[in-house]
Amino acid sequence: VFPILSALPGPDDGSLESFPGTLSMLRHHDTLDALVCAYLASVTWESASGIMVTALLSSVHRSFLQFGVRIMTVWLASLTLFWLSDGEYGEPWDTSSYVQLVGFAVLLVSAKLYFGGAAPVTSSPLPVEPLLKADKA
Repeated sequence: VFPILSALPGPDDGSLESFPGTLSMLRHHDTLDALVCAYLASVTWESASGIMVTALLSSVHRSFLQFGVRIMTVWLASLTLFWLSDGEYGEPWDTSSYVQLVGFAVLLVSAKLYFGGAAPVTSSPLPVEPLLKADKA
């Protein structure tokens, strides 16, 4: 990808991406090195935990955790960054945050229903088993 981006015209030293410029930034900025290491560690952790979840439970559990937990983590990190940076970075809590919160609640309830954590919904308020036994007697 880098050779293609380096060949296309753009704002980064005349191309879309300057690979030598990227290497120079990595050599001279400790903060960038720390962020790259943190990214690599988080991707490694996510992959390893995903493999473990698939081995112990199922791929459906893995999909739920990957998407649901990842989105929740990014959202909470964005809210935290907003408050820690005095509004310079991140996302504030506003009216759309309530919609996101309701969406996560629906996701959790749906997962609980799908994975069998809730009682089944029946159309009859009466238990079916005793009625069937009474008919046979």
